[in-house]
Amino acid sequence: MARRVTCFVSGRVQGVGFRFHTKEIAKRFLVVGTVQNLEDGRVKIVAEGELPEVEQFLDAVENPMAGNVTRSERFESEASGEFNTFAPIW
Repeated sequence: MARRVTCFVSGRVQGVGFRFHTKEIAKRFLVVGTVQNLEDGRVKIVAEGELPEVEQFLDAVENPMAGNVTRSERFESEASGEFNTFAPIW
């Protein structure tokens, strides 16, 4: 059953290639969604897919950037089906 996880990442996550990094990692997982910078300095990731795959994807995004990430909040909900690919919002 597909799920949606919205993740808010805080720290030094803007201006360090975080969106590009996230897009590249998404290619290795069966996830769709988006990543975008927020005005408050956080990055928002929305990923949909099977829950274990989404969780592994988010872990893969955060682990190499651990020195930059000070906080990560994840919220699970029903998948919307609105995405066909994983693409950053520039």
